[in-house]
Amino acid sequence: MRNLKLIIKKSILISYVRKFYEDCKQFFVTTTQNFFSLNLDIGAGDMTPTFGWKNIDSLQGTLLSKDSILEQDDESVNFIYSSHFFEHIDDLTALNLLKEGHRVLKKNKIFRIVVPNQSYFIDLYKNAQFEKLSMEVPQSVKNTWTKYGHNSKNNELLLFSSITAVVTNHITTRFKHLVDLKNKPPVVLAPPGDNIEDFYCGPPPNITPEEIKSAIDSKSVHDLCLWMFKKCDDGEVDFDKYPFEHKNNWNPQRFSDFIKENNLCFDVAEAKPFDTHQNLLKRGKRETSDNNSHRHTFSYFINLTKY
Repeated sequence: MRNLKLIIKKSILISYVRKFYEDCKQFFVTTTQNFFSLNLDIGAGDMTPTFGWKNIDSLQGTLLSKDSILEQDDESVNFIYSSHFFEHIDDLTALNLLKEGHRVLKKNKIFRIVVPNQSYFIDLYKNAQFEKLSMEVPQSVKNTWTKYGHNSKNNELLLFSSITAVVTNHITTRFKHLVDLKNKPPVVLAPPGDNIEDFYCGPPPNITPEEIKSAIDSKSVHDLCLWMFKKCDDGEVDFDKYPFEHKNNWNPQRFSDFIKENNLCFDVAEAKPFDTHQNLLKRGKRETSDNNSHRHTFSYFINLTKY
């Protein structure tokens, strides 16, 4: 019994030491990054701060909007990165962030943007690769669909959920110490699921497979995505409690057209994973983690070079 108590005490002490170390490391990086950062991560989520990077996100204290002004000086930044963020913002916010990114970026430097390739999911559906499509939504999440009577094996609903990132009543995090189930909405580990009381992550309550199929058959990829995002806003769900994830659809051609329409001085080029700033992107595992390796299969990589 004494040995067991000793082991427990040692385990508790080790956990406290590890937590203290992580807190100290994060404090050091956070307090020094404003002085030494030459690289920005826009929409970084809850990404742990890493030396040389300035993370910008509402989860880290900065709400990005159509009126946001980056604190960096003109032409002071070497590299800007944004992964799976632009699909979460409207056109006005995107335009402002591109303008601000252009202002702070040094000449001939890159603003690298990664966004979902929604055609990937639509092709899975149209080519009857339903098992792959089903795997895009975690089973623990699909288990919550019974809350509104949705069939978690229905292929139209699975496609809808893969494209919209579905209606949720949570904020997700990758770090256990940030979990806060008392927060409104609750902060839960990703991927969350049926182990959380009253948790829901699925299509809006009023959507039907029949109307999704009709839209798939009649709309272009871009129009289909916008239709799905709008359907999320038309539901009976209280969206203060159940905010949905995606608001916009981007691809290389749309970025090119958008930049020309708004007279932004960027050259647009479709890119590939790891094809630029490899060592820099390894910090914080921005394009090298196991989680991101699957994302690469359904992502566009776009390099905007300032001129």
